[in-house]
Amino acid sequence: MDKKQMLLEIEEGLNVVNKGILSNEEFPDDKLEELKEYHSYITKQKQISPKEQTMIIDEIGKLKK
Repeated sequence: MDKKQMLLEIEEGLNVVNKGILSNEEFPDDKLEELKEYHSYITKQKQISPKEQTMIIDEIGKLKK
C-alpha cells in the first residue's frame, strides 16, 4: 500500500472532517514505518473515542516534515 492510500484510510478511520489534512507530501519516507503502525492500529479498531482520535492526529502531526 502506498503512503497516499494509507493516509486516506487513516483519515477515514479517524473520521477527519477536514479531508486532505494528512497530505502525502508532508510526510517524509523515513516516517513510513510509524505511519504503518498507526494505520494498522486504526484499521483494526471498531471504534475510536474522540479523545483518542485527537491524540492520534496530534501524534501523526509530529511526523510531518
